Amino acid sequence: MLEGRDILLGLSVIKKGDSREILYTLRNPKASFNSEEILEAKAKIKSDVMTYLDPDYPGLLKGRQMLSPPLVLYCKGNIDLLRNLSYYNVIGIVGSRDSTLYGENAVRTIVKGLPTNTVIVSGLAKGIDRVAHQSALDNGLKTIAVLGSGLDYVYPAENRELYNRIINEGGLIISEYPGSLEPQQRNFGWRNRIIAGLSQFILVAEAYERSGTSITVNYALQVGAGVGCIPYPIEKNSLCNQLIKEGAYLVESAEDLIEFAEMKGDL
Repeated sequence: MLEGRDILLGLSVIKKGDSREILYTLRNPKASFNSEEILEAKAKIKSDVMTYLDPDYPGLLKGRQMLSPPLVLYCKGNIDLLRNLSYYNVIGIVGSRDSTLYGENAVRTIVKGLPTNTVIVSGLAKGIDRVAHQSALDNGLKTIAVLGSGLDYVYPAENRELYNRIINEGGLIISEYPGSLEPQQRNFGWRNRIIAGLSQFILVAEAYERSGTSITVNYALQVGAGVGCIPYPIEKNSLCNQLIKEGAYLVESAEDLIEFAEMKGDL
């Protein structure tokens, strides 16, 4: 007889990691599971995995009002980061792929001043994501990269060296998409809910109107994570400045993040 964990893993491969499709199948009273098909799909998994049914599934993802937590997480690297996430201070850093030197240097400066027990979460994209992961590693912090593609598909390809560095230096790569599944546009916005769900605080480093970063901010507000922004010159069409006007925390230094987190009882 199939166990629930086997069914989740098998369906994750069959449904290409689409949690909404997996849930639909599980909730459909007419659905039946072919044991052989499920076990055959599960056998294709070659990485570490964590499912929603596992006792060490991250409480930040399960215990908050999160829209559709990932049912399966494929992992490469230090999976203990996920298992022990409650012992760390987790900050998500997001921003534009077309980052400027101003935004990149601001991220480097802020991350450099953070406590050593901080974990930086981002999406391994170009621009701000890349700088966030690099800055964490350069300063001895742990980092988690959440992919919008299969765990083994590095996108963009130019981040392959950083991908390997994260794994080799005690960080973690995670995705809800199995194997070498190619990225799809809709998956990048959807994966941002995981970045927000894992984070106690989201720092918007650089973004502009109609930016995908606003999706992450909305997810952060849904799960009760703090949101802060780096301010920008007044002539810039900055989403950061707009969010500050709407109540986001103004962040100019690591001390600002630490002060906010202390008020929340996190850092």
